[in-house]
Amino acid sequence: MSLSKIKEYESSKDLNGLIRLLEDSDAEVRYKSAETLGSVGGSQIELLHEALKNENPLVRWGAAYAIGGVKNPKSVSYLKQALEKEVSGHTSKWIIYALGEIGGAEAISPLTDEIKRKRKGRGGIEGKTWATHALGYIGGEETVPILKKEIKSSYPFQKAESRWALGKIEYDLSYKKMEQIPQIQVATTDFKELNLTPAESYVTRVYQFHDKDDVGEFMMIYTLLDLMIRGALTSQVHIKAKKKGIFGKKEDIEETVIIKKGENLKNLDLKPHEKQIVGYIENKGTKLLTMARVMDDDRVGAKFREDGLRYLAGRGYFKEGDFKSTNIEITEEGSKVSETILNALNEGQNLRIWIKEAPHLAEEYLKNVRGLVLLKRLCFAYDDEVSRLTRKIDEAKTEEEKLLCYYWVAEGLKSSLTTI
Repeated sequence: MSLSKIKEYESSKDLNGLIRLLEDSDAEVRYKSAETLGSVGGSQIELLHEALKNENPLVRWGAAYAIGGVKNPKSVSYLKQALEKEVSGHTSKWIIYALGEIGGAEAISPLTDEIKRKRKGRGGIEGKTWATHALGYIGGEETVPILKKEIKSSYPFQKAESRWALGKIEYDLSYKKMEQIPQIQVATTDFKELNLTPAESYVTRVYQFHDKDDVGEFMMIYTLLDLMIRGALTSQVHIKAKKKGIFGKKEDIEETVIIKKGENLKNLDLKPHEKQIVGYIENKGTKLLTMARVMDDDRVGAKFREDGLRYLAGRGYFKEGDFKSTNIEITEEGSKVSETILNALNEGQNLRIWIKEAPHLAEEYLKNVRGLVLLKRLCFAYDDEVSRLTRKIDEAKTEEEKLLCYYWVAEGLKSSLTTI
């Protein structure tokens, strides 16, 4: 019933009605209401600003989520005030997210303040990493000292995030417009003709040059993320209030990311390993944490790698043999494919230049390599990354924008990022 109300309120631009639905007992209704507020809330932004003060953390979370979608610079001062007073760690993250989405010089001060602030518990650390990530996109020279200090953090994720943010800012500060822009090379178009998924590219590449530990797990991660990019799978953030204290006062909220089957699933001709990932998704959705546990299972990973190698052997990239072994041999043809993958990856180093100076080349590269940009080492230590990625994908208007948004989000994930 409430889901139908969302469409009714959206049509009439009844923001008060949508804000009331943020307290609904159904987690999906709360998520959809926040999403809808982000698309229609710009006309009455003051109502979202007021909702940041609501005593219910679910409403504050929804307001912050929506403001991140509206991206109105006038919201920065309200978000700053809300962040200073916020007691919920999870709500703080989405206030920080909204500041990062709005960007601009005014947003830098509250983000640096958040990094300096000493919040207790996991919420405090997550707040620091989200603020650091946002600064990586919008920060300037004035943020360099604080980021250099954070590189020495005792928390690995914060240290990695700070290193990435500092590197990106220093790159932006030192960047000089190039007189001669690098052009797309043959390797990129050759890669397109291979029609490989990210998982297939990864396993072919890894058997030529790298250690083979955890191959199956990373194949599954890349497959899951690629299916999300292509709309075969999607995710929703399920939020619920946690009761604390002897009077049961709702002081904080907790997030659960649910992976669901997407609308585009029926339009795709999936390969066997992609069907296997989809098979883990129940009709009502599967928790990301559950998926992470499946992927972390050595037996599942070994079977996934085995099936993938057998399939690629059928294409002539690996020699027939005991596919349960990690010592399966790559063929001469497989070695050529591996070199093509490497060359296309190396050519991707020009992507930042193309984004700045030749967007048509960035679009061409992304069209040709498709999921190759997914070849990043990452983990699901937290749900934050997938929920943030989903928001970016939903806002993208073309397939190339979806890949591009992933490229930038992945660049700042809270794990050690190294190109495979």
